[in-house]
Amino acid sequence: MNQAIRAVVLRAQGRPWTHAERALYGLLRDEWVEALRREEMGVAA
Repeated sequence: MNQAIRAVVLRAQGRPWTHAERALYGLLRDEWVEALRREEMGVAA
């Protein structure tokens, strides 16, 4: 997941992100956050 997020950032090469890039980043970020939550719940259980 982190590699996919980094790829979005690197592809922009410092320019402002397109709407599609912002949307993709948001989806990837949300998946990453959800994975962290699941991992925390698994550790706590």
